[in-house]
Amino acid sequence: MGFALLAEVEKAFVQQHRYTKAGGLYLVPCDEIIYLNHSCNANILDSDRGFDIVVSDIAEGKEATCDYRLFHDADELAFQRLCGDQACCKTV
Repeated sequence: MGFALLAEVEKAFVQQHRYTKAGGLYLVPCDEIIYLNHSCNANILDSDRGFDIVVSDIAEGKEATCDYRLFHDADELAFQRLCGDQACCKTV
């Protein structure tokens, strides 16, 4: 379904919660993805094929993480991220 076909309330939701991926496609978080935090050394990677890949064990009680640098939004300024990893990029 194209964005133009959405109801105004749905368009507003997408605009508020979306990330823009390289190439201009929108990614709208849903379900459990809202619980993913940023890490420069993420344990979950985006395959860019409609699914994610867990690349390291996630022990019970540990965070599921993704790298926010995979997403960009030309309208947003860079923001500080201190993930605690030794190779932390410090900004996204």
